[in-house]
Amino acid sequence: VCSICNELIEKKEHTFGDWEITTKPTETAQGLKERVCSVCGYVEKRNIAETSHKEHIFAEEEWKSNVVKHWHECSECNNVVEESEAAHSFGSWTVTKKPTTEDGEKERICSVCSYKETQVIPKIFLKIDGGTITGKENKTNDSGVFTKGREITLSNFYMSKYEVTKAQYKEIMEDTALNTLAITADPSYSSLQPESYVIADGEEDSERPVENVTWYDAVYFCNLLSQKEGLEPVYTIKNPETEVISDAGKSVTYIKNATVTADHTKNGYRLPTEAEWEYAARGGDPNLDGWDYPFSGSDTADEAKYTDSRNSGLDAAGWYYYNTCNGGITSTEIPSSGKEGYGAHQVGQKKHNVLGLYDMSGNVWEWCYDLYDYSTAQRSENDPTGPDSGSYRVKRGGSWNNGAYDASVCFWSCFNPSEKGNSLGFRLVRSAD
Repeated sequence: VCSICNELIEKKEHTFGDWEITTKPTETAQGLKERVCSVCGYVEKRNIAETSHKEHIFAEEEWKSNVVKHWHECSECNNVVEESEAAHSFGSWTVTKKPTTEDGEKERICSVCSYKETQVIPKIFLKIDGGTITGKENKTNDSGVFTKGREITLSNFYMSKYEVTKAQYKEIMEDTALNTLAITADPSYSSLQPESYVIADGEEDSERPVENVTWYDAVYFCNLLSQKEGLEPVYTIKNPETEVISDAGKSVTYIKNATVTADHTKNGYRLPTEAEWEYAARGGDPNLDGWDYPFSGSDTADEAKYTDSRNSGLDAAGWYYYNTCNGGITSTEIPSSGKEGYGAHQVGQKKHNVLGLYDMSGNVWEWCYDLYDYSTAQRSENDPTGPDSGSYRVKRGGSWNNGAYDASVCFWSCFNPSEKGNSLGFRLVRSAD
């Protein structure tokens, strides 16, 4: 209403909440109920007629419910029966739709009135738009895959926000109908030697990244997860050779060799190519300042030299050797077995990069698809997948057991695909339109 002439300028309908009974009716007196507009605070009140009965009438099994509580309501006067009013008694959350490239959903049900509460689970795969990148001379780190003058064109792809967790790996590998090779479902050193790999306070062990997996184990997992979700497996795995060893005093089965080929046109899960990994770690846009920053998720280039083993500039974005046992703060203290925080940390505890990806620098090394050969990095290519021959597979990102230099977005490293260790895991991608 205009404050000068009192003319009605704009009119909107009230948005009322539920009716609340402020005075209950009796046989001799009316009751009162009211509801409040959430926009303007207007309170609407209505009388409730006197009851025509001495006792409330309701069926024991008939419940009314809302997000807060459940109650019985008298069928004669619609009065809430106070003695039956109670808060919900919910069971555990059940995931009804797993988050992937779309949001998921979970629900829990009240054991008294069967009221169902639902919540959205944010998607865990983020779409990353590709493009053509011309390598340039960086100011604060090496060029990595994107060497000066090299032109790389990448297609769109999805990448997981997090490294594959112990819970995700275990769920698939415990499905014996899928895991016909009987690969160990919980191979991580944090499970084999929990007294040594003591989890940090406030973290969940099942949400630590899986580690101690070979490259062959990782691609095998990708195929099993694709099959589980009705997607097209990317990898053809022929003649897999498994081995059972005593690891930390416990029996562990892993894949030590196989002939693996890939078809990246399939829609299933796979390991990132090295170019995809570095493109995503740098933030997906060469025109952004962050493309040139030493660590994925760091917000400045004004740090110690990226070649240094100790660098507090990594504290905001990643776990590494000099902060893993110190609450994430760089110090001179050396991590030791049995100390809180020794080992990999729960995913997603540090700052994500501009694309929303966590732990691209530090926590655990991440297997990539490519065979390792430095000379191929000089070629201009579309969706490069590495050389056609070689003995080692690329790993990127550094780990809790390495210095800061290894966690830089440009650092190259490799490992025998049959090897595994307490700081070696992986992350998933999928091809996208």
